[in-house]
Amino acid sequence: MSTMYKQDPEPYVDWGHLPLNILAEVKSALDASQAVSITLTSARLVNRHWNRWATDEVMFMNLSRDSHLNSRMDAIVKRFTRLQALSLRRCTDDMGPGLRALKELRHLWRMEFKYCEMTDAALADVGCLTSLKTLALTGCWGITCQGLESVSRLPSLTHLDLRGSEKVTDRGLRALCRLKNLTSLGLRGCGWSAECGLITDEGLAHVTSLASLARLDLCWCGEITDEGMSQVAELKSLAQLSLHGCRKVTDRGIERVRQSVLPRRLSTGWR
Repeated sequence: MSTMYKQDPEPYVDWGHLPLNILAEVKSALDASQAVSITLTSARLVNRHWNRWATDEVMFMNLSRDSHLNSRMDAIVKRFTRLQALSLRRCTDDMGPGLRALKELRHLWRMEFKYCEMTDAALADVGCLTSLKTLALTGCWGITCQGLESVSRLPSLTHLDLRGSEKVTDRGLRALCRLKNLTSLGLRGCGWSAECGLITDEGLAHVTSLASLARLDLCWCGEITDEGMSQVAELKSLAQLSLHGCRKVTDRGIERVRQSVLPRRLSTGWR
């Protein structure tokens, strides 16, 4: 009589306990096809297994109107260790203490502060995040030229947006000339605070040292004149220039830029 051997059945894995690498592959495939959008926030609610996977997969985070950011930042940094981009909007808490914890995020390359209670002291902590490539400080009215000294310590920075930072003036641009890798600079609406000074042609002279600069937004920098356009014309890598609201720039100044660098997109608007 022959002996029959019964094979052990393969271990059964249901959808709630799929291997983490399989979950990651599924997400990548769906992201690539754009057919289905997976919300990691929802995935974290399925069970503990999915929660662990989804937490590790979070690379981009948006926080809005958070008045207790400092008390939460340590927990965020410890849990979302692979975070690459962080956007903060209208956070009214003193930003400094919480930002110190961000030094632990080794993969962080993008930070956005939009209408936040930023100060020069808080920017000193941002200046320690040397892996940053993109930094937006939109509508951060508390920032002055002293704060930009800290920003100038970010050697990898390629994109800097200072829109609406009204206390940023010519002196601040002198500090930014150290950012040799900068390709995009947004100065829209800067230098509107009368007691701090303005952005003028003199400040643009410092910008000319940024040889890699391809995009420059000067909208509503109303003290810039045709002389400043002579400075801009020295930026041979320039591809996009925005001058909406620069009333003292005439057709003569614009033509000087066109003849020198031929920007692919010259947005002049109403002057």
